[in-house]
This record gives sequence, C-alpha cells and structure tokens, in this order.
Amino acid sequence: MIGIYDINDFKNIDFKIRLETYKKVGFSSIGLYIDDKYMNKNENYENIIKFAIKIGLQVNQVHVDYKISNEICENTQKYLDYVEEKLLFCKKYEIKNMVLHASKGSNPPKVNDDQLKKLISLAKRYPEVNLSFENVRNNYNLEKILNLNQPNITLCYDIGHANAYNSSYLLNKYKNKISCAHLHNNYGNDDHNLLSNGNINYRKVINILSSINCDCCLEVFPDKNFPQTMDFFVNFISRASDDYIWRNWTIRKTNFKNHALNLQPTYFNLIKNKEKTLEGRLNDEKRKHYVKKDKYG
Repeated sequence: MIGIYDINDFKNIDFKIRLETYKKVGFSSIGLYIDDKYMNKNENYENIIKFAIKIGLQVNQVHVDYKISNEICENTQKYLDYVEEKLLFCKKYEIKNMVLHASKGSNPPKVNDDQLKKLISLAKRYPEVNLSFENVRNNYNLEKILNLNQPNITLCYDIGHANAYNSSYLLNKYKNKISCAHLHNNYGNDDHNLLSNGNINYRKVINILSSINCDCCLEVFPDKNFPQTMDFFVNFISRASDDYIWRNWTIRKTNFKNHALNLQPTYFNLIKNKEKTLEGRLNDEKRKHYVKKDKYG
C-alpha cells in the first residue's frame, strides 16, 4: 500500500490519532516535514516519527524546509550545515529519502560549481540516505544536480508539480534516478488535490513509478476553510486511499475485501463476470446503489 504525508492542517486532531487513522484506513507509511516551522503547536517531528514506528507505520521519506532552497546557490556553509543536520537525523531513524528543493520561484539564482562539489562531498558521507531533489517551478538547478551522477543524489518526482510547471519530461529523462514520488492531482495549478480531482492521467504515471523501486507518497491537502472535524478528516483520507486503491482492475481485484468502501459481494461478482464495469473510483450514483456503507455522506 501507499504512504501519505501527515496532514497536520487538522490542528485540533492529535498526531497520535492522525497516525492511527492513517494505519486503520490502510496506509503503510507516512511522510512529514522535519523542520519545527512546519509543526503544529506542542507537536514535535521526532515524536511523530517515534510513534509512527511504534504502531508499525514506515517512514520512508521526509521533507526539509523548502523556503530556504535558493541558499543552495550561495557559496556559504550555512545551507550545507542545515542539510547535514537533517541527514544525521535521517540516518538515526533509517529514513531512506530526504526530500529537498534545488530552487524556489520562477527565476532563481543558479547553483555554482563550488557548491555542487560540496554537495557531492556531503552526499558521500551519508550513503544510507538519498538526497532526493524534487521537481519544482524552475528545474535548471535540479537537472544540474541530477547530472552529477552521485548514486544517492536522486529525483523525487512530484506528479502534480510536473503538470503545473510543464516538467513531465523529467519522468522519462531521469527515470533511473527516481527514488521517491509525491502523488496528487490538479488542473494546471499547484493545488495538491486528491488523485481523482484533476486532469493528470495519474494511473499511467503510477504504473510507470510502480515499475521501479520508488517510494510513493500521497501529498494531498483539503480545500481552504474545511471543517476541523474528525469526521471530515476520516472521510478525506478515506477518499485519498480510495483513489489510489481503485485506480486499476488488478488492484481492485486484490484489495476489495479489505477496502474501506466495503462493496457488496453481489456488485463485485457483477464486475468480475463483466456484467458491470468499474473505471477508476465508483461515482456517487453507483455508490448509492451498491455500497453498504457510504462514507462520503
């Protein structure tokens, strides 16, 4: 099963309840930011990771602060010291992928050769952790970094960013360098919608990502002014799981018995016998007739 980035936008829900709910819905791993400025009050990313491990959730990827990304272009030690601090943390908890950005904005400064040499040196000291650079708005620095051919400098392929910023070419160009991925959908803007809400052919992309040794994690956020309730939280992450699990027939056939939507066996048999077809998620009309318990109201 896939992972999901911790949605700490639900500020009234304790992180332990959030993580237990991810696991109950069926997620096998979580991702999260490992920087205090992205944490809710009274929450600590190290405590979140410890609890995830305790309840059997894997932590295969984490994200560092992206707002300081352009500092990679400055010939100073400040940025590299920050990255090394986070690499040490990842090594401690055996986290394989540390996601970072190589630039911020439409016209960022260009990374220089001296800083690239220091980046390689740093990566070599921590071979257990991938410095996984994510495709963003401007990918000049990203491609320059990926072309260094350092084994643990990799690509985090974000399918939503690729659609929003016309960088889907990176999927094939650097397919052999992808170590992790962020999954969400949009209509050409960086909105981080559920997979079913956008114009990306996400099934095709996920099939490509599934063919390589890539850790995939949903990175989806609710719309602004959403209800800060437990019911809405459970419904939202159930829909996120639903979109992924039901994306193709093979996975539907394997997982239907354990799926949160709890399809009636009669309807499943109709699908199996080709008397009915199911493309992607059940739409609302079909769900009304064939689902025992409609979680979406």
